[in-house]
Amino acid sequence: MRRGELVFQEDRGARPDATRVLIVITDGESNDRRVTFEEAIAAAERKDILRYAIGVGDAFDTELATKELEVIASKPSSDFIFKVGAFTGLSGLQKKLKQKIFAIE
Repeated sequence: MRRGELVFQEDRGARPDATRVLIVITDGESNDRRVTFEEAIAAAERKDILRYAIGVGDAFDTELATKELEVIASKPSSDFIFKVGAFTGLSGLQKKLKQKIFAIE
C-alpha cells in the first residue's frame, strides 16, 4: 500500500461518514521526490479529502512554490490556500480555518 493510501482509514479510527480534511503546512518547495504531488493528490481525491495548503515564509513569493500550493490545495484553490510570513502567523489563521472547516460539517 502506498503512503498516500494510509491516511483516513477506518481501522485507524476514521469514521466512514466524516468529512476528511487535510491541512498541509510547508515552508518551501518540496525536496521529497519519492512520491510525486500527482500521486499524493490522486490518493487524496480517491478518498474525497479536502486539502488546505498553508505556505509559511517568503519562499511563496516565487511562482513555482505558489504553483505547488495550488496543486496541493483542493479546488477552487483560492478557497483552500493561505500564506503567512512566519510560523508565528499560524495562530492568526487558526480562527479562519476553524470557521471554514466547521462550515463544511
